[in-house]
Amino acid sequence: MKNKNIIYVFLLTMFMFSCEKQKKDPVLELVKGPKFSEPVSGGTFILLDENKDDVFTTLKWEKAEYNLPIEISYTVEIDIKENNFSDPIVLGTTNADSLQIIVFDINKILTTKMGLFPGTTYDISFRVGSHGAKSEKKYSNPIDLNVTPYNPPFVPSKLYVISGGTKIGEINPTNEEGKYEGYVWFRSSNLEFTFSENENGDNPIGDDDGNNSLEFGGENIVVAEEGHYKINVNSYEMAYTISEQAWGIIGSAVDPYNWSADINMAYLVDEGVWQISTDTIANPIIDGQFKFRPNDSWDPLNYGDDGADGIPDEYGANINISAGNYVITLDLREYPYSYSVVEITK
Repeated sequence: MKNKNIIYVFLLTMFMFSCEKQKKDPVLELVKGPKFSEPVSGGTFILLDENKDDVFTTLKWEKAEYNLPIEISYTVEIDIKENNFSDPIVLGTTNADSLQIIVFDINKILTTKMGLFPGTTYDISFRVGSHGAKSEKKYSNPIDLNVTPYNPPFVPSKLYVISGGTKIGEINPTNEEGKYEGYVWFRSSNLEFTFSENENGDNPIGDDDGNNSLEFGGENIVVAEEGHYKINVNSYEMAYTISEQAWGIIGSAVDPYNWSADINMAYLVDEGVWQISTDTIANPIIDGQFKFRPNDSWDPLNYGDDGADGIPDEYGANINISAGNYVITLDLREYPYSYSVVEITK
């Protein structure tokens, strides 16, 4: 009998614990879903490149309500109306009750991600979904807008630098959409160039007015003298910058050991890298730090290394080095760039 009582008490305790746990973990439920308030369906929008920085529209909605106090996120999605959101594209995510959309951004999504044709009119459906940290997304009823996109932004996989019909370098995409960057050595015999999407130089992109604005079929761009040049291209804006750069190292580890002057590196034309060796400098490397910088100047660029991973970072952390004999190499041939510090055994 005593054992039965013990079992009874145990089961009762487990039952009460289970009930208590259920009380502590209520199920999250949607009370009221989000609902668009602006704009209303039926609006007509003809997108134009000259208005690319304007506001296309600001989507506004009534916030969702749940039975529990949670932080709610909203995701706005679009698709062609006839697809009925079978393959939606995310337009943006926010914790607010509205989302402003810029003409350039919506046009880029329509023409690149959705593959729609410029100059053709489409019925585009918009919906907003609400969700908490672990809840299923709940969608509003869609609104439909009549939209005509314009030609998509120019977004090549990379750009080739062409001189005299020959590729002499590449400009590669950075981590920012529409931005490209690269370094090219120009010999005295190839001081004029254009960009191209192809290695053979088809459909050249140049600069008709010498104003750093790019045009398809434009004139050759001219550099002043033989040297190593940093080139940046913004394909969205069809603009570029170019500057000659000669690299060196500076720091507490290299002569004069007080961050006041550089030691120049040598550009190895055949290898395409900048390099310096303790065999070629007058005074030794000591325990300390150093950085790379061009043209004996900190601005507009210098390289350190935030992650100590051999990848130079713009305005990054000082690079630690121990006393010794080294070959230090800066490789700017392909983005992301790299450097190495190799000890010389003597």
